[in-house]
Amino acid sequence: MDAEFWKQAWFEGRTGFHRSEYHPQLLEFFPLFEAKNEQSILVPLCGKTKDLTWLSHQNLYVQGIELSEKAVREYFSDNSIENYNVEDNTYTHQNLTLEVGDFFHHEKPEGYDYIYDRAAIVALPPSMRVDYSAHCLSLLKPGGKILLITFEYDQSKLDGPPFCVPEKEVNQLYAKEGTIELLNKLSDKPNNPKFKEAGVTTFIQKVYLITKKEA
Repeated sequence: MDAEFWKQAWFEGRTGFHRSEYHPQLLEFFPLFEAKNEQSILVPLCGKTKDLTWLSHQNLYVQGIELSEKAVREYFSDNSIENYNVEDNTYTHQNLTLEVGDFFHHEKPEGYDYIYDRAAIVALPPSMRVDYSAHCLSLLKPGGKILLITFEYDQSKLDGPPFCVPEKEVNQLYAKEGTIELLNKLSDKPNNPKFKEAGVTTFIQKVYLITKKEA
């Protein structure tokens, strides 16, 4: 699954993963960050999520990374933001910056205080998740935290995205450099028609707080 897959998905409007409201798990568990004013948070593979707006209202410097320029432009138009600056594929409005590009090429030497992963790791096949998680950890300051949301379902019935990312894999990816706390587990019947048609009867959402170990 390459960059062109996601660019084409946005071009064709195949964006059923986009939510029109703030994610309830972000609202519930964000206080665990204990964030201070003007700290920084990274949102990988951000699309045009409204969560960017909510985070920017928390007095944080918010950095989103997204492959699709169409998604970034739609974020600003959907939220009626006109006075933004554009330079070198980077869109900036006040304390919010959206970069159009490949997350794996994004660098920030000083690191981020937090990462919010709502729909990033679940968008990637297993072959990409080792590099993805390692890059996230490399961008995170020691003591920094990740709020991670994953899905679990019978992957044999339906291929992703979104992909099943089991708890065992989360531990394999992050435990070496961080401590992992399972915050919430929600089990329900899938409401996406393609899951129903494939015979997926159970869909589990898990929320983790990952804290990078101090150097």
